[in-house]
Amino acid sequence: RKRHRTMEDFEPTKIAHYFELWRDFDGRRLPVTVNRDWTEVVAVHDGGRISVAITNLGGRQIAVDLSNIAKRVGATRATQTRLNYHQGAVVFEAEHDVDAKAIPVDVNETTIVRLHLKEKLAPANTLQQERYYAAQTAVPARDTPLKFKVDVDDAKSVRVATLVVGLHRRGGIDKPVLATLNGEEVNIDTTGADEFTEFFAQIKTNVSPSLVKGVNEISIAAQPGTTITSVQIITKVDAN
Repeated sequence: RKRHRTMEDFEPTKIAHYFELWRDFDGRRLPVTVNRDWTEVVAVHDGGRISVAITNLGGRQIAVDLSNIAKRVGATRATQTRLNYHQGAVVFEAEHDVDAKAIPVDVNETTIVRLHLKEKLAPANTLQQERYYAAQTAVPARDTPLKFKVDVDDAKSVRVATLVVGLHRRGGIDKPVLATLNGEEVNIDTTGADEFTEFFAQIKTNVSPSLVKGVNEISIAAQPGTTITSVQIITKVDAN
């Protein structure tokens, strides 16, 4: 107590860096679209800024371009906070200015990018997102397709629908995963899944809202050694 008077006197732990990465990541969700496989993105806004969490699950470094969005919303600057694992060490970079046109994200890195706005963001409308899960989890693949059932509330009001299939397989996935939703074939894109020594991820596929029913029958066929970890349908409807 005599030597240390402020937080700056202490060396942050790995857990402290993790909490610092997610500090003040809060607000209303924003819809996002991603045109690269194995990249997870979540965006929120609190009026004065947009916060974007980007996780690079692929095996290569990437540069993310948010310049068009920054221009549309009138962002005055972009900042980035980084946390990744590099050469056996956890590397943390505190918030700093970054070029919105080329935001670096390392392999297996989660980074937080913030677009600071000149004027308060006012979205034109509001959607409500819901997740509906199948009861079965961690189901090993068999010789015949696996059957799942997912119940969805107010299916007729669905504006946007996404089928999410969780997959795990040691040695990666190098054969097609075949799926149907209520009898209609659904594209499960596993491009690049054969590059992993141990594949463990969720694959998201947008489906036509017209396919979604109150009770949804989902069929999934995968190669031997695959485990279907979970099945869910994400819906978006107009908020009341």
